[in-house]
Amino acid sequence: MRGHKVVPVKSTSARRGKSSGVSGAGGSAAGISSPVCGKGKFDSNVPACTGCGSFVTNEVRALQCDRCMKADKWKCIECLGILPDVYDGLVDCKEICWMCSECTGEALENKSEDKILAMLEKFMDKLCGLEERMQQKADANKLEEFESNMIKQLQQKADLKMLDDLESKISHSVEERLKEKADVKELEEVCSRSYERVSMSDGRKVVASSEVAMSPEEARETEKRKNNVILYRVPEIVSDDVEDRKAGDMAFLHEFCDEGLKVTISNGDIEQMFRLGKREQDKVRPLLVKLKDEELKRKVIGMAKELKVASPRFKDISIAHDLTPQQRERVKEVRKRAMDELKEEQQKDAGSTSKGNVRIIVVGQTTAKPRAVRVAASV
Repeated sequence: MRGHKVVPVKSTSARRGKSSGVSGAGGSAAGISSPVCGKGKFDSNVPACTGCGSFVTNEVRALQCDRCMKADKWKCIECLGILPDVYDGLVDCKEICWMCSECTGEALENKSEDKILAMLEKFMDKLCGLEERMQQKADANKLEEFESNMIKQLQQKADLKMLDDLESKISHSVEERLKEKADVKELEEVCSRSYERVSMSDGRKVVASSEVAMSPEEARETEKRKNNVILYRVPEIVSDDVEDRKAGDMAFLHEFCDEGLKVTISNGDIEQMFRLGKREQDKVRPLLVKLKDEELKRKVIGMAKELKVASPRFKDISIAHDLTPQQRERVKEVRKRAMDELKEEQQKDAGSTSKGNVRIIVVGQTTAKPRAVRVAASV
């Protein structure tokens, strides 16, 4: 994220501004965000906010478009509706991008519905993971403020454009600001209401869910497996030499990632790789791959949609999380419940085809709270 890292100015006016709080229907900060310079005090080299026209100096909290990086594409936090303390916590985050309205429109034109679905699953994984990491303390006021701002924005723009913004704010802003303090009950309510609103805005419906307290043993096992992926139907070399089989698996994995997933990996990105189960004739064993970090794993899982247009040798391969036995049972239970509900509805509406073209997807599989989502079969 491109912006100014502002050092707070201890002045009378700043203290007055800080006490003035937040105003405006969009949740924008009033008087507390950053010094704003009046027009006419600077030459043409000083950029101006595209929203209010105020000059953007080094003392003004503002963001520059990360996509086009044009000198005239700045926007102050008053116009963006971002609180100063949230801005200060996010400005150094290189994983977050802000784009001007022109770049946002261009970027959205290139997005597919598959990317939205992958992003939704990634969002739910992060959201559920956040619930588990915040089980000790809570700051109720911060949670209420966050929930209020988020709901207002969802009510104003309940469409696909909000998913990118919502994901970034949930995964980074909340995690940074509330990682030391969390209230489990309050957070569960926020997560539940937020997910229902996102699902409604994108035509998706949560049809089944399961929540079981994760034991310390399962939590440790989940942590050990968090960087793992399992590949199914990967051809296995017929050889009695173990090293030959490992070399064949490594070569195929590189080709699969480069050509099938469009993700480049090196040998250093792979910490461990082995086949699951006993070697048998005419049986292709799953291939478990432990990657160097969770970010690379999310990237590999997120690009699985590319297999739809991959060459025939890669199309039959599927990618999955390395779930614990308890997680596999929860996912199986949620999927079965969702399928039973769908069949029951289809039987009641035997003469209608409105519920025929749907499929069930289970998101949040690596958490203690997986959810089944019903989506159109064309997605």
